[in-house]
Amino acid sequence: MIIIGANINSSEDMIDSIIEERDSSSLLAIARAQLAWGASILAVNCGTRIETEPSDLVWMTQTIQKELPVTLCFDSPNPEAHAAALAVHRHGRAMIDSITAEQERMDAIIPLAVSHHTTLTALLHDESGMPSTKEDRLRVLPAIIERTRRAGISSSDLYLDAMVFPLATGDSSAAVYLETLIEIRSTFPEYNTICGLNNISYGLPERDRINSGFLHMCAAAGQHAVYVKLSDALSAAVSSQQVLTGGDPSVPATCRPTAEVPLIHLTGNHLRTAESRDESYADSSCLIGSLHKNMVCCTHSVYRTHDVSSVEVP
Repeated sequence: MIIIGANINSSEDMIDSIIEERDSSSLLAIARAQLAWGASILAVNCGTRIETEPSDLVWMTQTIQKELPVTLCFDSPNPEAHAAALAVHRHGRAMIDSITAEQERMDAIIPLAVSHHTTLTALLHDESGMPSTKEDRLRVLPAIIERTRRAGISSSDLYLDAMVFPLATGDSSAAVYLETLIEIRSTFPEYNTICGLNNISYGLPERDRINSGFLHMCAAAGQHAVYVKLSDALSAAVSSQQVLTGGDPSVPATCRPTAEVPLIHLTGNHLRTAESRDESYADSSCLIGSLHKNMVCCTHSVYRTHDVSSVEVP
């Protein structure tokens, strides 16, 4: 699984101050920490700084990549900001976050992805608003796939984001996301998948614990990449999922799962483990139900001591 560090976001006061003061040493310290915690790509987001976003992204890109040979992901709805940052990006293939199925958004962003040969993420919603069900998410997929294919963007360069919503606003959020992820992996196996992992714990305490559990759920279901705000506590989960899914080079090859085969194999609407791939299948709803039950038990213990009634979707 590709870990995209999401700690550099101007919505946090500390990051906003670093950008405002052009504090290179602090920016680099945060970048280095994320790499130490397991990130292979760093997301940079200064979307709250609307007036100066293009120049801010240029400064962050140049500052980080002057010292660190790391690929960056640009998280912005502003095509001008993307264009400015992509013009100075120098290590690897940049990632653009993101398009949706909204026509205007695709018209503005897809040409940038093509001209700069980037990878691209796609949120599964359109002009009708945020999706609430698996069906809502899957409904917009054909439009995204058709448009990106017509533009010449290969399936391997597109990362589909089925959108994680907070458990604090509905305890079925994890189950709905995982059901959608499994459906995408089964029906569109040639496409990559990605999510904003931290969204699952928004508004709750003990966020690292909840994020760690959800990271392993996503890994087991075949998730390709996640955006996640990393920490020392969460780094253990990053390392363990790499070991469990065969992505840790320090583990001898004979001890790892078969290359590029997820621990849970997707065939139609069914799942099976690597050990039983030629034996009986387990219905995906049983797995999701079990995962969901465990997540709800965890969060219900949080609800008993914390008021989350006023939490809003970010």
